[in-house]
Amino acid sequence: LFQGGRTDCHMLCGYFRFDKNISHPLFETLPERSFISTDEGAGLEWLRRTGSLMDGEIIDGHPGAIAMMDRICELFLIQILRHLLKHAGESAGFVAALYDVHINKALQNIHAAPGQAWNLENLADLAGLSRSAFAKRFHDLVGIPPKAYLTMWRMQKARSLLRNPYKLLEQIAVEVGYSSDVALIRAFQRHFGMSPTEMRRELAKSV
Repeated sequence: LFQGGRTDCHMLCGYFRFDKNISHPLFETLPERSFISTDEGAGLEWLRRTGSLMDGEIIDGHPGAIAMMDRICELFLIQILRHLLKHAGESAGFVAALYDVHINKALQNIHAAPGQAWNLENLADLAGLSRSAFAKRFHDLVGIPPKAYLTMWRMQKARSLLRNPYKLLEQIAVEVGYSSDVALIRAFQRHFGMSPTEMRRELAKSV
């Protein structure tokens, strides 16, 4: 690698640490390990561009380099996930739901507005299917029933909102679709095994 003082190869190592409390069917779709080669052609121009940005920040060491690297790494992860999902095939686990025109529409609405009063009927209407056909198709592709997925997404959203110490439980409850803070607390306790207040303390420790 090093000949006559000239560097022929740069190696950049790093890792992403995921919160163990985050659960999503998509994670089960991702491979244990993956190899991405620049020989795949123009479709991987993002890999070269992002690598160059990283090199520049590391070598130049300008003020704010650490903050820049954090953001570039986040973008890098998103690009990697896009690449893996694209090449996973439409029949691979949760990816199949993303490619399905009916189920994807329901998922997009759940993700965009978890506070809406979603139920099997209005989600099926959005998907353009009967309730029974929608419920079966959703379960087959996503791996869990629509109601379970909605609850899971709401709990993850609520947990994210708890990171803001100034956000009241009453506000969080409304944003994630619960009629009161009491209803949210009950659902949260069932899902995570601890109250929102306890979770907020745990999140504060990890900051």
